[in-house]
Amino acid sequence: MKNSRKTGGHPSLIRAFLSKKMIICFVAMIPIFVFSQMKTITGSIVDSNGQPIIGATVMVKGTSTGTVSDIDGNFVLGEVREDAILQISYIGYATQEIPVAGKTSLKVILHEEAQALEELVVVGYGVQKKSD
Repeated sequence: MKNSRKTGGHPSLIRAFLSKKMIICFVAMIPIFVFSQMKTITGSIVDSNGQPIIGATVMVKGTSTGTVSDIDGNFVLGEVREDAILQISYIGYATQEIPVAGKTSLKVILHEEAQALEELVVVGYGVQKKSD
């Protein structure tokens, strides 16, 4: 039987030590891979006449992450995955779904929805004196 003290340690202990180091290195690199897939998306939203749409909703489909367009129709949406789909909507306009897929900047043109709105009747209730 060979003496393990002459070789400087037991080979299985050395392998175990190296495998632990490799696992630690791999675990430390996971956040780099996760965050490298996230990006910031910027863009502008206009109507078919080129006028900016103020307050249009930009949402990441299937999540609660979203934002609204500013007074110039611009928006910034951070921490978006590469495989995400953006839903852009505004009242009276058709909703659009746009895949991110390698894009960082978007120009979205929303088109008016052809659906006619029904007549709207507003009824108010309040406190009033009988003499009025």
